[in-house]
This record gives sequence, C-alpha cells and structure tokens, in this order.
Amino acid sequence: MNKLTVYLKDYQKSDKTSAVYIYTHLMNEKVRFNTGVSVNPDNWDPIKKRIKGTSKTVKDDNLIIDNCKKRITDAFVRYRLQGKELTPDLLRKEYKIPSTYIDFYDFVEKTILEQKGILSPNTIAMHESVLNKLKLYKKQLMFSEISVEMINDYKKYLKLRLDNKENTIQKNMAVFKSYINIAIRKKIITENPFDHIKIKRINPDRIYLDPEELDKLIELYRKNTLTPNHQRVLRYYLFACFTGLRVSDLKRITHDDIVNNTLVFHAYKTKSKVIKIPLKEPALILIKNAAPLRTVGFIFDTYSDQVTNRHLKKIATAAGIDKEISSHSARHTFATLFLRKTKNIAVLQKLLGHTNISETMIYAHVLGEDVEKEMEVFNDFKI
Repeated sequence: MNKLTVYLKDYQKSDKTSAVYIYTHLMNEKVRFNTGVSVNPDNWDPIKKRIKGTSKTVKDDNLIIDNCKKRITDAFVRYRLQGKELTPDLLRKEYKIPSTYIDFYDFVEKTILEQKGILSPNTIAMHESVLNKLKLYKKQLMFSEISVEMINDYKKYLKLRLDNKENTIQKNMAVFKSYINIAIRKKIITENPFDHIKIKRINPDRIYLDPEELDKLIELYRKNTLTPNHQRVLRYYLFACFTGLRVSDLKRITHDDIVNNTLVFHAYKTKSKVIKIPLKEPALILIKNAAPLRTVGFIFDTYSDQVTNRHLKKIATAAGIDKEISSHSARHTFATLFLRKTKNIAVLQKLLGHTNISETMIYAHVLGEDVEKEMEVFNDFKI
C-alpha cells in the first residue's frame, strides 16, 4: 500500500492558519491533496500529524483528515482489486469526486426501479436493453471510468461488434446520456462527458407495404398454413394495417371499446385524447377470428414488440415480401394507403391521433407522388 503523509503547508493565510495537505507517491510523481482543513501551526502535532485539543471543532477537523486519507486509500484498494492501473490523474479525480467510485450499472438499475410507473413499460424495457448492451461491452463500469474516450469506444463497439444501425446507436447514446444527466442532478458527478459528444437525431426510413404486398399477407392469412403463433401475429398486424393503431393501443383495446362498429378509445400515448376509428369489414372479420366466442376483455393476445418483430420477419419471408417489416410498419402502411386514396391529410391526422398536423405531414411525400400526374390537367389548355 502506498504511504500517505499528512503535513502542514508552510504558507500561512491572513488569519495565521495553514492548510493541511496529504501527499503520496504514485508512478514516480508526488501527488498532493488539500483536505480543506486549516489550523494554526501552534495547534498542530507534527509527530501524530493531527490537530491538538479535544473540542468538538478539533474532533471534527481530525475526522475530516481521516476521511480524506480513507478516500485515497479506498481508491488504491478498488483499483488493485479490479486489476486496473491507477494513474495520478485518476487518483486526483477519485479524490475530488469521491462518489465516482459508485457502480454506474447499480445506479441505473436503482433509477429504473424508481421510474417504474412513471415511464411506460416499453420505455423501461428499452432502457433495460440499453443497460444490457453496456454490460456486454464492459462487465463493470464505475462513474470514474466514463469519459469521452470510453463513450466513443462504446459507439464503435455497437457498430462493429453488435452491428447496430446508426439510429439504434444514437438511441443508445441518448439513453446513456439521460442517466448521466440524472447523476449530475443528484450531485453524484459534476462533469458531463456528453457535453463533448453530439447525439444525432436520425429520421429512419418509414417502411410500409404497398397494396400488392398487403394483398400477399392477406392471401397468406386466408390460407391458414402458418404456425398458430405466426397466424396470431399476422392477424393483429393486419388489423393495425386497416386501423392505423399504435402498437401501445393495439395491446390495450378491448371489446368494450367497440361502439356501433367504431373503435372508441383513449390513446395510451396522449392519455386524454379520444380517438374514433370506424371499423370496416376486413377489421371486423379479424376481430371475429381473434376469439370467435369472446366478447369481453382484450381483443387480441399480443406478444412483446421484440417477439412480434421476430415473427413478422419470418412471415414476410413466407409471403415473398423483401422488406424488414415491424410492428410499427403497419401504422405506416395504413397512413400511406389512406393518403394515396383520399388525399385528406386532416382526416388522417384525426385517425392517427396526432395532436399536431406536423406529425402527420411526415406522410406528405405520398401526395408528392401524384404531382406529375395531377399537373397533366394543364395540358388541356392550348396556347
């Protein structure tokens, strides 16, 4: 164990006191630490390296000095047990912010527990997934190890080792950063390495099915040759294609939400917003197929997003569709086909439950597809 020496600095302040310091040698460098305690040299015991006296103030100051020594000793022990190299700079950092020894994973897990009931189950699951990826990268992670270099190295790991796409990487970074921000608010750390890292917002390609591809899935569903699990997933996926439901709402709608062949429900995402979706024949048939004898409870028995997407990948292959469809692509399919048929973006906004028309405008590219065709009307005029 490296020897620690407590000493009184030669320089005296205007109040005739001198600061108490500690030093140790590490990697041939003398590393000094200010304890924050000052004392009149006449009250300093140079042999015992302590302040003389028995008053409460003296006892408190001596306790502070002991705690400072322990902080340094703990850093040496932690790094030795973890088989890590402790440099003078790291030791200074450990001393300056003693809470940096806290295990980051332990902190995230406790924070996730605190947020259950506040964040949605899907968000909690996503945060847990991000944490699991971090653990694959590094089994144990202390706050003191989180730096710009470490974060950039982790980004490379996600891309090269886990083959994550850029959008997935940026989402992981955003969640990672959110817990660093929480740690700063709780005064666990004072410096944010993400201040020097830009997180990009990437708009992913919105995958949707064209009418021919949707027909292929309908034909596959009619044949009923899939496994029961795949048939079930295809059923509620097609229902979303015909209604535009969000995944979160698809999982929660019940038979009580159907009034005169209209689906009436509070959107889970916006909570208070009531959405009304008229149910046409394809959607009504799928409801009957889901549970012919059931008229209460949930309409569909759904899987998690991850399991659903895994099944959809196999379903698309079976249907001869060369697209990476997911549970979200059903909503995009509905919006795209509806807009192509009706050109009515205001009604689409209501059906999708968008609060702001700008959310719906992401589908406006569909209107642009017909610009060339619609401009033909001016060819009727002769000059």
